[in-house]
Amino acid sequence: EYTGYQEGGLKNWYTDYPAMDNHVVAMLNRVTNIRVAPVKVKPGDPRLFEYPLLYIVEPEQMMLTDVEVAQLREYIRRGGILFLDDFHGDEDSQPVTEILNRILPGERIVDLPMEHELFHVFYDIPKLEQVVNDGLVLCRTCDQWENGESGKEPQVRAMLGKDGNIAVLMAFNNDLGDGLEWIDHPDYPVPMSVFATKFLS
Repeated sequence: EYTGYQEGGLKNWYTDYPAMDNHVVAMLNRVTNIRVAPVKVKPGDPRLFEYPLLYIVEPEQMMLTDVEVAQLREYIRRGGILFLDDFHGDEDSQPVTEILNRILPGERIVDLPMEHELFHVFYDIPKLEQVVNDGLVLCRTCDQWENGESGKEPQVRAMLGKDGNIAVLMAFNNDLGDGLEWIDHPDYPVPMSVFATKFLS
């Protein structure tokens, strides 16, 4: 959970909650030896350090205090990974970059090439697919991306730690959460849910 700009709106930490969380937990428990449970933690909560990965949806909405920023910096320093999903185009990229510059000042954001081991560990992912929200999928006349031309091309970005490992992982111009949230819906495209499942594994 985080404090967001649009409390009570469509864009916030709870955008795909709880369906996405429940589906990804069931999937990971089924196909891996990792035992996970859906747990919500807020920045500032000391329990944050008990979890190796924090999934954050709509990260451009985050309003973090200096104390919360410092805690997330320490979380990453201890080996935790922030995974940011569902932000699109220049409109969302700018506030996300500003947030990350507060957490990891001086570190740069890089694009991960498809040769990176991330795409070839559990599943082999040869190319990126764009996963979109259910509203766009069901709208036959809508663009199948968000926030204009700069939201067209899916990318995987990262900030790397001193050891070269991923500290922050970003699914930019993608909505992997919706791929899992709507996986049981008969009208949601199966290829999008399959890609989201592989990526999130």
